[in-house]
Amino acid sequence: MQQQWQQAEQRYLQAMKIFIEFNDRSKQAITYLNLGEVAQMRKQWQTAERYCQQALQISIRLNDRYNQARIYGQLGIIAQEQEQWQQAEQYYQQAMQIFIQFNDFHQQAGTYNNLGKLAEDQQQWQQARDYFLKALELSATYGYHYMIGLISHNLAKLWKTSSDTGITAAVAAIMNEKIEEVEELFAELPDSPAETGNQSHSPGIR
Repeated sequence: MQQQWQQAEQRYLQAMKIFIEFNDRSKQAITYLNLGEVAQMRKQWQTAERYCQQALQISIRLNDRYNQARIYGQLGIIAQEQEQWQQAEQYYQQAMQIFIQFNDFHQQAGTYNNLGKLAEDQQQWQQARDYFLKALELSATYGYHYMIGLISHNLAKLWKTSSDTGITAAVAAIMNEKIEEVEELFAELPDSPAETGNQSHSPGIR
């Protein structure tokens, strides 16, 4: 896997040289973000943050608000991985404000999910529940099936950890199912989607 990340980094750096030569600032910003994501996957936090900040500065100069939101979300993940809780929340909230302006409900759901994971990491169970349920409601409303599966795993883990019986009732109401059915499903779900072996990585979503 490390070799794959190294190859990806080399390809992005080669592309960056071309984009710099042609003064394509938009492509430079996207490539810096891609480099940041690769560095994040390799747990090279300072390098990841540096690339993302370079992407952000270009996007700000270009007034590319949507790309700014994507970068804020990635910076939030990087900060969260380093347990910089306050900084992570600030980045996620900045991303959320922009996604709301663009009516991007899929990215809103993903950001609510990330905020839920952030609250969970800090053992703020009620806050985590509220964020996960907002993410689930958006995903169910707009048919984001991958997100529904991911958030269901997160809610199942939270239900087991916090012993909050209200979680299954809220999920049942959102999904139009019986509480008993949700409880049975949650009891069977592993704590992590990766344990099922059929979930793919989605950049920007924890």
